[in-house]
Amino acid sequence: FKNKSEKEINVITREYFRNLGRSFLDMSILWWRSSDSLRKSCHIENINLLQNSLDKGKGVILLAVHSTSLDFGGRSISNYPVISMYKPFRNKFINWLIGRSRCKNDDNAVIFSRDNFPFKTLVKILKKPNIFYYIGDEDLSLRESEFANFFDDRKATLLTIRKIAQLTDCTIIPCINIYDKTTGKYVTYLDEPVTDFPSDSPSKDARTINLCFERSISRKVDQYMWSLRIFQNREKGKNYPY
Repeated sequence: FKNKSEKEINVITREYFRNLGRSFLDMSILWWRSSDSLRKSCHIENINLLQNSLDKGKGVILLAVHSTSLDFGGRSISNYPVISMYKPFRNKFINWLIGRSRCKNDDNAVIFSRDNFPFKTLVKILKKPNIFYYIGDEDLSLRESEFANFFDDRKATLLTIRKIAQLTDCTIIPCINIYDKTTGKYVTYLDEPVTDFPSDSPSKDARTINLCFERSISRKVDQYMWSLRIFQNREKGKNYPY
């Protein structure tokens, strides 16, 4: 953030670690509370944007980013038919805990490990009024990625949803979950659906995706998961930041 002073960056950093610490403490809520109880702790802004697409019989990709309260975003929509995935950990116990927090017996969410994600099934599902809760801001590899501007830097941006959108004609709605200290609720903000996507240019589409991320993150910069290695791959001449 070239427009922010060192003092402002330090304030954001301190608040980020406070928010990250709260997210670890709140994991127990996700593990043990029922879906109904969890949804009462959540609120969805602009839910009509999601409902309108589903009512038209269209599938929806909720294009999310890694906020510190990411899992509450998934819980807030768990009464809808939703599919998602997570990056598996080496520790089987941690995988069990993650699965327990994101998928319960009394909701409509189905969560897959990324290693076992059924892409063909997803395409079939999104041709009907279902939801794919997709967290797409990671920098996993240069394969199926394109470098594009991201705030005051450039990042390798996954183009997975570009292919999915081409195959399913689904609606793409950017979203982020943020903890509201005033109300004590976890708020999922939905933005206007992405238009003119996909285009005939992968570079243009990568920038469109990053613009969605920027708008979402800018709602509460100190609640984005900055410790995530989103600049893992760098263009030639760019410093490796980790």
